[in-house]
Amino acid sequence: MFRKPKCGVALGGGGARGLAHVGVLKVLHREEVPIHIITGSSMGAVVGGMYAETGDIETVERNLLDFFSSEDFKKTGMQLFRKELHPENFYGQIAHSKDTELVIQLDRNRVSLMKEYRLGVIMDHLLSEGYVENTRIQFAPVATNLETGEVVVFRSGKLRDTIKASAAVPGFLPPILYREMVLVDGAISSSIPVEPARSLGADMLIAVNVSRALDEEPMPQNVIDILFRTNLITSLRLDKLTCEMAEVVLQPDVGSVHWAEFDRITELIDAGEKEAEKAMPLIRKALKKKGFKPNKKVKRKG
Repeated sequence: MFRKPKCGVALGGGGARGLAHVGVLKVLHREEVPIHIITGSSMGAVVGGMYAETGDIETVERNLLDFFSSEDFKKTGMQLFRKELHPENFYGQIAHSKDTELVIQLDRNRVSLMKEYRLGVIMDHLLSEGYVENTRIQFAPVATNLETGEVVVFRSGKLRDTIKASAAVPGFLPPILYREMVLVDGAISSSIPVEPARSLGADMLIAVNVSRALDEEPMPQNVIDILFRTNLITSLRLDKLTCEMAEVVLQPDVGSVHWAEFDRITELIDAGEKEAEKAMPLIRKALKKKGFKPNKKVKRKG
């Protein structure tokens, strides 16, 4: 039986850098690119979930701008991890120099630097009490099963709970217990959830990569720096291989932004817009090749 092609968008993780997804979605919405499927890891799940639920990117942008400039956001303590105060990697957060020694300080019973309720504050402000299966656009947040190492693709469940699991950055935030699974950040196993989008039926896929740029990192000065840089190299290599499975790859110029610099939200959104606008000829070409009719908005569920 003939089936109309579906376009998917895979939004990668990257903390504040993921705010560039808003700019990308603004352009896709404005240019009437049909979006049938959205998958997201970490901040990509937050932005993707907000848009999938409402179908209104202006409301998403306004809510994010309001929240990240609010007193409620300051109370979460996320801004304390900014670049000028601390390094981006987790080990650097708990390490300090003492004479000629590098000392690691961490209670052996402590599972994270921050409490789970702080992440809950963010989810409660940005997301409704709705369900993944009821969004206007088909949506699937992605998390990582800490016990098995498997990618967990949520096709149902509460938006707040599933996205909270997707955004639980190991070390900084505690693992989330959900559906008898111990879950952490989706970016650990599927930083840019291209394969999950394919599994949901995406024929044409736009991947958005907001990873940290290797050339923006200083060369290692100690064992902690070396561990972080080698882990980053592994992640970037995997991201590159993953993106090869997408028809279009967008990489906004946000690689120098620290994951906690949420106060740069306007700049980040602008970077996403610029990248998407630049890529529109390629996107239109890919849509045409896959049999999409031009300038047709997708009919939203509900």
